[in-house]
Amino acid sequence: MTMKISIDLSLYPLDKNYSGPIRDLLSRLSQYRNVEVRNTPMSTQITGDFDACMHLLQTELKHSFSQGQTMVSVIKMVNLDMEDN
Repeated sequence: MTMKISIDLSLYPLDKNYSGPIRDLLSRLSQYRNVEVRNTPMSTQITGDFDACMHLLQTELKHSFSQGQTMVSVIKMVNLDMEDN
């Protein structure tokens, strides 16, 4: 049995030119077909298999953080598929 997880992700680049890194992250997240990604004005919600979601977070946040700009990420997780509730 696979464990489902729902994640609420926000990225805050600490720079006056903050929109580029956010758009870049959203574009990369939209390429994942094995998880559900929904964008809202305040955050991005990711739902799917635990391992797939953790891999996505690790890969994409590492990419964002390695771009040379200081950023804050706020991540909230719950161990259920919020789409089902």
